[in-house]
Amino acid sequence: IIHAMAGRQRGEEKFSSRPLDIDLLLYGNQVIDSPPLRIPRADILEYAFVLRPLAELAPELVHPLTGRKLADHWREFDQASQPLTPVADIL
Repeated sequence: IIHAMAGRQRGEEKFSSRPLDIDLLLYGNQVIDSPPLRIPRADILEYAFVLRPLAELAPELVHPLTGRKLADHWREFDQASQPLTPVADIL
């Protein structure tokens, strides 16, 4: 519903530009594996651009599959493999 309100059309090409893109990463401590819905999203532990901001917002939050805090996951993440540039440094 939120995507539609922002003008997004179903059937758009994957990875194309769009007015809005919302990904549901976590839902409390729920684990849902009912394609196409998978929660928590695997992206959390795979990509620095997902894990870092999430760990900064909720460092004490426990990942429902690993039982470990997001801050601990970020601390042990291979940050050199996926360097992040703060937006303020780009603008």
